Amino acid sequence: MTPAKAIERLRLDVARPRIEEALEPLEQIAKDVGFGSVEKMCRSCLNVFGRTSQELRRAARKSGGGQPA
Repeated sequence: MTPAKAIERLRLDVARPRIEEALEPLEQIAKDVGFGSVEKMCRSCLNVFGRTSQELRRAARKSGGGQPA
């Protein structure tokens, strides 16, 4: 794994629970964890988890894992 991919993975490890909790906007999460934009975070989620950040949030809501935003 390259250093860039390792950092991306660390950022996603921090972002994913926050995405699924749905307590704050995706824009804020992306900024806080260092992605710079929701689009970059979304692409990374898709590459690593096979789902976009929005899809992760929707799935968590359906399973009862997240709270309404």
